[in-house]
Amino acid sequence: MSELNIGQQAGKWQSLLGEGNIIVKNEIGKGYENKLDAEKAIIKCKEQGVVTKEADNKYHAYTVNDGVKGDDLNLGEKITGKAKPVVDFVGKDGAAILEGQKIYPPTGKDNGKVVHVFFGYEKTLDKIIMRGPDRFFISDDIKRLQALGYTVKVDLNVTQKSFDKAIYDNSTAGILWFGHGAEGGVVDVNEKWIFPGFIDKKKVSKNLKMVVFEACQVGKMADEWKDQLNQADIVAWKKNVKNGVMQYFNSRSIRKNAYALDNLIEKNLGGDFAKTKYTEK
Repeated sequence: MSELNIGQQAGKWQSLLGEGNIIVKNEIGKGYENKLDAEKAIIKCKEQGVVTKEADNKYHAYTVNDGVKGDDLNLGEKITGKAKPVVDFVGKDGAAILEGQKIYPPTGKDNGKVVHVFFGYEKTLDKIIMRGPDRFFISDDIKRLQALGYTVKVDLNVTQKSFDKAIYDNSTAGILWFGHGAEGGVVDVNEKWIFPGFIDKKKVSKNLKMVVFEACQVGKMADEWKDQLNQADIVAWKKNVKNGVMQYFNSRSIRKNAYALDNLIEKNLGGDFAKTKYTEK
């Protein structure tokens, strides 16, 4: 028996138009082994929803009414309360709200693997002039990964904790990191530095194939990152690198032997590792 019932309150949120009660509408799935599968079930419905972990130790997915007309649950909303079994809310934009990540489910045959896109810009100006354009120039790459069968999770405010969670999750196949770096390390949105030595290599995902650090000087410790991250293909620059160079690297179309993100995706995450072969439309 489900722990949430139709008409029950799953939580509250602070809308732009006032506080709203989040009310359970329908149960659309249960018995999921992981939270992501429940989230994808809600996103497929193209509705807002809630994910719970219940007495059966499995995840359940529900659609919800958000209690506010003219405003929807989306990434960045403030949840002021939640029912006991709730582990996250899914917004109208496909975001896991409490986790702070927007989820792009596969459009090809689902291979059960995830590529994480992390943004570590901590300053407001950098978020405006760097994060926005960086996100725009990987739009085609996200679509390519979806077509190959991957779920892509975009985190606009990566922390050391969320980075650790990703690399220690066996579903993680790839990571793209955008932000600032120096002397081989990267910095998260809380201005905390992350270096290879901080990682417990025994816990790292056995499916991790590629990590791209689009940040200054991370390549100075490329060998150390590779050793700690399951011998994944590490792409990083040893010197300072301009944001425009990164955007050019991300926007180049596939060309044999071209050094571009498209080629790296095909090399490391395409082929036998993917369920679907990408074809240009």
